Amino acid sequence: MDCAKIQEQMLDQMGHGEGTLSASPDLSAHMATCAECTKLWQAMQVSSAALDEWTAPEPSPYFNTRFQARLAEVKREQAQPAGVMARFTQSFRHSFWRPAVAGAMALAIAVGVGIYERPTANLDNGNQQAQQISPAVNDLQKLDKNEDMYADFEMLDDLQTSNSQPANATTTNPSKTEM
Repeated sequence: MDCAKIQEQMLDQMGHGEGTLSASPDLSAHMATCAECTKLWQAMQVSSAALDEWTAPEPSPYFNTRFQARLAEVKREQAQPAGVMARFTQSFRHSFWRPAVAGAMALAIAVGVGIYERPTANLDNGNQQAQQISPAVNDLQKLDKNEDMYADFEMLDDLQTSNSQPANATTTNPSKTEM
């Protein structure tokens, strides 16, 4: 027989309180031929005997009193909410206000999404109008809007040309006059 199966049978016999091999003929036949399983059986019998002799120590005479006091303290802590928020949430746990609060939160989220989406809708309409107008018309509209600004640029060009002509006319090259 296999040692693993024999060891399982040994554990079963020790668990039932049988400290002898007489219950199973297969077990006693294997133990006669296998030294390793015999050693294990003897070690299990020694451990079992030691456990049978052992007695559990008695608890302290005040153990039960202290345990009951601690248990009562824990029950009191669980009965009372810790803080203001805990009291608030506990009052809404079994309340008729829960659906109203849930509805208000849903409404707040819907309003927030509406406000968030609103500016982008206006920008999209403006872009669609700009895309419908041809580029030439768009350029003409920009020129009409900025006509005054372009007129001032022409004045600046006139000022530069009128100032530059007298300066060029009076200046002569000294090297050409000397020759």
